[in-house]
Amino acid sequence: MSDPNGWVTNPPATIVKVVNTSREVLNGKLGIVLAYQSDRGRYVIAMAVSQEQVSLKPDNLVKGSWMEQLQAQYEFMKNNPQVQQQLQTYYRRVQQMTGQKPEYVAAAAGVVLLACIYFFGFSRIMLVVSFAMLVALVVQPDLASGRSARDVVRNAPMRFKETIRQNVPMIGHRIANSNMLTGLVFGVMMFFFVNALVGGGGASRAAAPMTPGGGAATPYVPTTKPVMDRKMLEDYYKMGFYDGKDGLDFGTSLPVVEIELPKGVDAGSNFDWVPPPVAPTPS
Repeated sequence: MSDPNGWVTNPPATIVKVVNTSREVLNGKLGIVLAYQSDRGRYVIAMAVSQEQVSLKPDNLVKGSWMEQLQAQYEFMKNNPQVQQQLQTYYRRVQQMTGQKPEYVAAAAGVVLLACIYFFGFSRIMLVVSFAMLVALVVQPDLASGRSARDVVRNAPMRFKETIRQNVPMIGHRIANSNMLTGLVFGVMMFFFVNALVGGGGASRAAAPMTPGGGAATPYVPTTKPVMDRKMLEDYYKMGFYDGKDGLDFGTSLPVVEIELPKGVDAGSNFDWVPPPVAPTPS
């Protein structure tokens, strides 16, 4: 039987944890699956901390969680001489490209990140960072092996399928084996990512002006509004015309209006509130 759990990939990418072995020093340790020995029914595992290779039965291995995968990647980077050499190469490359120490570049990137959080919001930036980390985790095998950017992009669909196959239970193999289903999963992920990115920060409503006491001021809305239609204006015009024709004082024919001041309004010499006109009595 060949690879019963489907853990063997090229390059190796499946992180496992050792359990229930007679060697207590191995129990709980993390490693990466290199190969499967079908004649012995054992997996060949490269241990993250000790860098040694061991052969273990499938019953003594469990697939690592995503947290354990991150932990194993860190342990490999910390203890693998080849990875250390690659990190030193990246260190020198960044220094040559920027002309500054990578520590200064990292500090500048941190300042830019804080500025982006201030201007665009914490949730949006964390969403972008999380998405970038997810992409980096998918293409990590190619990055760790020092492949060119063109090869990383070319192998990205294959790495995405491997990630689905390894992390989606029961139906992961079916999805990964279908280009249409894989594209659908990728499209759904991108839809939710873009929708959350561009739709999460709509324009905020303008805040209500504050009163000196600290509360929100309620804008003054007139309770009454003078309304005149054409017929009313014609009636007033006729009244004024006949008053002038008969030699009467201005406004003699206008109806007497009892003015009621609005609640809280104090009359004074400068009071200029005009009540709504009363329709004239038809003659």
